[in-house]
Amino acid sequence: MKQIAKAVFNYKPVPTAIVIGRNDLALYVFREMQKRGIRCPEDIELIVYGDDHAFEHMAPTLTAFDIFSTFGPKIT
Repeated sequence: MKQIAKAVFNYKPVPTAIVIGRNDLALYVFREMQKRGIRCPEDIELIVYGDDHAFEHMAPTLTAFDIFSTFGPKIT
C-alpha cells in the first residue's frame, strides 16, 4: 500500500485530483502528501469512495462518497 501511495506522486505532470476506492489507501496517500508538503485540497484534491467517519475528524476533512448506501449516494 505504501508503495502505491508513493508511486502516485511520481507521475508527471502531478495530478490535480486523486480518486481512491479504498479507505486504507486514502490514508496512506494523505500521509504521503503531508510528508511531501503537498496541501489538500489546495495542491491536490483527494476524493474517496467509501464512508469512513474517521475522515470527518481529519484536518482537512476528506471528501468521501458512500456509493453503496441503500438511499443513494451520500457526500460527507
